Amino acid sequence: MNIENLVKTADAFNRAEIQKYNPDMEFLYHISLDAGIRLAKKYGADENLVKIGISLMDCKLPEASHLGTPKQHISMSSNATKEFLKEADLDPNTK
Repeated sequence: MNIENLVKTADAFNRAEIQKYNPDMEFLYHISLDAGIRLAKKYGADENLVKIGISLMDCKLPEASHLGTPKQHISMSSNATKEFLKEADLDPNTK
C-alpha cells in the first residue's frame, strides 16, 4: 500500500471508529487533523505521516470511552496501530 492509500485508509479507519462508538468525537478529530497539517507545513514535516499519525494516535478513544475505560485508549490505540501498520509498505524507520 502506498503512502497516499495509507493516509486514506487510516483516515477511514478512524472515522469508522468514531461513527461506530461516538460520533460527537468527529469534531475533535478535525481539530487535531487541521492542527497537525498546519504544524507539518510550518516545520517542514511529512504531511502524509502526520495525517497517518493523527488518524491513529487516539483511534481507539471512542471505543474505550464507550466501554467506560477511557484510560485504556492508549494501549488499545497502540495495538490497533501496530496491526494497521503490518499491512503498510513502509520502511522500518518510517514506521
